[in-house]
Amino acid sequence: MHEGPATREMLELVLAHAGGRRVRVIRLRLGPLAGMVPECVELYFEQMSKGTVAEGATLVFEPEAVEVTCRGCGERRGIDDASRTHVMEALAAGCTCGAADLSVTAGAAFYLTSIEV
Repeated sequence: MHEGPATREMLELVLAHAGGRRVRVIRLRLGPLAGMVPECVELYFEQMSKGTVAEGATLVFEPEAVEVTCRGCGERRGIDDASRTHVMEALAAGCTCGAADLSVTAGAAFYLTSIEV
């Protein structure tokens, strides 16, 4: 249920940047590892934005793919199936350079990318 606090922070940021102008569209980057349910964000946003210049704005979720990066050689590899099992398997498999030191470098995002006023 961390969608509530995260949505509140996002709304505060939107309102600060809108400068009193009506907000029409809010674009958010959302990765599958963020643990955020878009429908919950929308519900919280609808409730929290009532009476503000963001009321009625459309939320657009832009997906972020999961990616792992080798700390040894810097090779990056995308993961099509973002389930925890597949991410763990990709990390355990290591890199083509032979290094076993990989980290998740994309796929856990939840941030505001732009607003249209």
